[in-house]
Amino acid sequence: MIAGGTATVAAPVARRVTMGAGDLTLRGRVGGDVRGSVDRLRLDGAQIGGNLDYTSDHSVVLANGASVAGTTTRHTPTARGTGAVAGGFLGWLRGLIGIFALGVLLLLLLPRFSTRSIDILRAEPWASLGIGAAILVVTPIVALLVFIVGLLVGGWWLGLLLIPLWILALAIGYVVSGFLLGRLIFARLGWGQYHDVLALLGGLFVLTVVGLVPLIGWLVSLAAFVAGAGAVALVISRRAETRPAAA
Repeated sequence: MIAGGTATVAAPVARRVTMGAGDLTLRGRVGGDVRGSVDRLRLDGAQIGGNLDYTSDHSVVLANGASVAGTTTRHTPTARGTGAVAGGFLGWLRGLIGIFALGVLLLLLLPRFSTRSIDILRAEPWASLGIGAAILVVTPIVALLVFIVGLLVGGWWLGLLLIPLWILALAIGYVVSGFLLGRLIFARLGWGQYHDVLALLGGLFVLTVVGLVPLIGWLVSLAAFVAGAGAVALVISRRAETRPAAA
């Protein structure tokens, strides 16, 4: 039995070889069969008198006159693929639950702010996208500058504080985009009576599913983060402008 890690094995006269996990280079002569599971298998001049039956994601490499007298059968691992799919689904589900929980808190604690944000995003999508892009790019740069200056004059922690606030702003922006998408979908379906939480869940579900699509999903998710964050920034700035005027 050969198992684990990366190994080079010389088998001058072996009746049978059973392989385990890892990368394996086999040399010499094997009178019988070679079986087992490996990550990568290389036969460097090896002469196998029986069958080669192995499980791997990669085809065997034959070098320096290596040969197999019997049949060569490769099996593709299935358990690893199933585990990856299950792990990917659980990761997606956790992400959906987490962003949905943030959205529910936003709706419960700041319902008017949430509604105003999606109204701004719907009415001014390009302005929201532009401001959100500025937030995405400029904030980390400002945080780094504040941190460096703070190391010299004090207050370096302000630079560190900007990063979680930046992440929170983008996450809230994603919630706002999902909320608006849910409302648009429900309006398209002709659903007039629904709770905002249901629209939020529906929109976030669609966004996260689309986000799984290679490249396109990444672009859509980035646009959702950026545009929503820009809409939130517009709501906050305009509220700050109206308060002095009202006073």
